[in-house]
Amino acid sequence: THIRNIFGRMGFSDREAVALIGAHTLGRCYTSRSGYEGPWAFDEYGFDNSYFQLLVEEQWETNMDRKPLQYQDTKTKTLMMLPSDMALVEDNGLRPYTEICAQGTRKKGFFFRHLP
Repeated sequence: THIRNIFGRMGFSDREAVALIGAHTLGRCYTSRSGYEGPWAFDEYGFDNSYFQLLVEEQWETNMDRKPLQYQDTKTKTLMMLPSDMALVEDNGLRPYTEICAQGTRKKGFFFRHLP
């Protein structure tokens, strides 16, 4: 996958790549800066594993109103995911690490114990 190509080139394992992408729990995308728009999680300023929990537990659909391709949650339609985020649940090598990072509570789960 694209993630494996980019992060592998820098010497990161799948586990480490998933953990690093978990930084998407912070902030949001701005159209003027990236072409994408919206937050990944409900609390843009909280550093926890909610990004992983939302990615694994929510249903996602293509946001037909946005270009370039991005996804929105089907429940509130206020959260977004990039194609690279969706790869974390679609790629059979990355998904197990994504699911592990989704487990636990704020600052007590795998994600915080195993940051690269």
